[in-house]
Amino acid sequence: MNISNKFDISLSQKLKVLSFILMIFVVFIHSYNLGYSTTNQLNSINSQVNHFIQNFISQGINRVAVPLFFFISSILYFYKFDLSLSIYRKKVQRRVVTLLIPYIVWSLIGIFLYLILQVNPLTSRYFSDNNQLIVNYSLIKILDTIFIDPIPFQLWFIRDLFILVLVSPVIELLNKYSKGYWLIILFIAWLYPLSIIIVKTGSLLFFSFGAFIVKNRFELLLKKVPFRLVFISSIIWILFNILYAINYLHHSNYIFAMINKIFIIIGVFSIWSIYDYIRNKNLLTLSDSILKTTFFLFVMHEPFLTFLRKLMLVLVGKNEIQLLMIYFLSAITVIITSICVGLLFKKYLKKIYFILTGGR
Repeated sequence: MNISNKFDISLSQKLKVLSFILMIFVVFIHSYNLGYSTTNQLNSINSQVNHFIQNFISQGINRVAVPLFFFISSILYFYKFDLSLSIYRKKVQRRVVTLLIPYIVWSLIGIFLYLILQVNPLTSRYFSDNNQLIVNYSLIKILDTIFIDPIPFQLWFIRDLFILVLVSPVIELLNKYSKGYWLIILFIAWLYPLSIIIVKTGSLLFFSFGAFIVKNRFELLLKKVPFRLVFISSIIWILFNILYAINYLHHSNYIFAMINKIFIIIGVFSIWSIYDYIRNKNLLTLSDSILKTTFFLFVMHEPFLTFLRKLMLVLVGKNEIQLLMIYFLSAITVIITSICVGLLFKKYLKKIYFILTGGR
């Protein structure tokens, strides 16, 4: 079987499944609500349990999601990519449809929804605190909110990804002529961290690393890692995140942050490798339609999650157990609702769904 067939059959499915799982991770990252806690000290069992669980999930193991997303996006982009103008033009044109148009559409949706919530007497006090009213935005502020700093803040990923697509020939050349050694500089910059301004350092690092692997060590993407190595790396990764969650309130120094990033890489390796041991082909076939809602879940979950969390905080309360309940209930509700809405749109409103998801 040639590489092309292997990619189509096995690797493509792996990327699809991992993307859906990682999207679940992202929702739980954004469901984090300890900022609403009225407890500054962990002076009760309830407070300790709440802080540990949310930090272990949202600030710990789920942090592998964004690096892996950029790695996966790079694999999909650089597969069959070369430096010819025709290929580059075709790739960029495709990303205009799949990335840029949905970015603008969902950014406008975010502004419109917040505008409604800010002018509605019943909801205005929950969406106007510490925020300039959208009706008072200047033209420059409106353009900045649409294109640079959208209200659905998760769109920063699409923004960075589209910029990386535009500079992909430069990434290809750097990988080729430095033989990948420039990635070491990027890795150090990411650890420190140093800002690149145009895109996040981690975005560039993992996208460029994916490009290097596709062009130079593609066989590694198809290789099943020995179980012993996967098991050991996973245990080390989980144990570190337990320690990280226990001490989260006390390790705001650079050294601990740098160590955490090293373990994020171990987590990326573990998640990537674990898939090969837990995949269930029958289950994945049955749930293929759900797996295809990954992008819709990505673009819809915020600001929907923020709206729902604010509502639950008012209705349920803000003590430690209530915050933990809201943490799980808001994330699960958003996930299920987004998937169902996505499936309904795809079935009954295909043209709208095409625009909202970039033809996915």
